[in-house]
Amino acid sequence: MLLSPDAKLDVLYDATGDAIISVTSFVHAMPFRKIDVYKRWPATWWDAIKDRWFPGWAKHRWPVKWEIVDINEHIYGPVCPHMQHPDMWPLHLKWMMSHLKK
Repeated sequence: MLLSPDAKLDVLYDATGDAIISVTSFVHAMPFRKIDVYKRWPATWWDAIKDRWFPGWAKHRWPVKWEIVDINEHIYGPVCPHMQHPDMWPLHLKWMMSHLKK
């Protein structure tokens, strides 16, 4: 098996003597798109009633509990911009070889 020069190989043995092999490496990638989602809603139906109908002083005394979803993720796309069309493959190979020299 051919591994990248920057690959890390770890071998651990568990209590039964079985080997656990872990291979870690990195690949070139480009950010494709970013997902930003922030949503919140009352945790229970009672919290929804408090949020909708209670005056400010009552919300301060009995605060509304919220369920919150906060997602900030990057989606990574194709490894190389040259791989989009077959006629660009020679340029892609040249680009990859230039990054292997580092």
